Amino acid sequence: MEADPGWGFSWKSIPLVFVPQLAIRRAGRGGQRDPLLELRLVFVTFVAAIFSIGVVAFFLGNMSEGSESTGLSVAIVVAVGCTSLLAQRVVPRPLDCTSLEFLASSYRTRFFLRLAISEAAALVGFCLDIALGPWWVYFIGAGFALIGFSQLAPTAGHLTLDQDSLSLKGCTLSLVEALRLPPTSQL
Repeated sequence: MEADPGWGFSWKSIPLVFVPQLAIRRAGRGGQRDPLLELRLVFVTFVAAIFSIGVVAFFLGNMSEGSESTGLSVAIVVAVGCTSLLAQRVVPRPLDCTSLEFLASSYRTRFFLRLAISEAAALVGFCLDIALGPWWVYFIGAGFALIGFSQLAPTAGHLTLDQDSLSLKGCTLSLVEALRLPPTSQL
């Protein structure tokens, strides 16, 4: 069973977090690092994007105080946020323990599905921030997104919980070992 490599970030990784094209370019050069580290870098990039979009939302948002659309904007963002947190739990995709490759592929599919579901509240909040206001409504959606992100983060603890769940179902494969294998394009 392979050991978890940790998060493996350094000061050199910071530009990759805030400029995703740099990470994509680096991955395309073939000098790819550990796939689990790359997945974690992608996760951190999405978290950083929530904060970066917050800066834009602050400057572009409707700055008027107490408009009649405030209640509607907040209600929509809270509804989408609660729905996204619930959907992340209700729509879990099972991990496929057929082989290491299928286990890794099913984990990545589930990860990105949950990431997209979690991000929905922030995206709706951003649209409402600009269209209806108030300027701070994005940050409610961002809060829901960050809660969702915290539930899907590829941390050692979350991987251990998934491994325990797999073991209870009779799977003897290592999730960490599967995630450290280079992704194959045949799946």
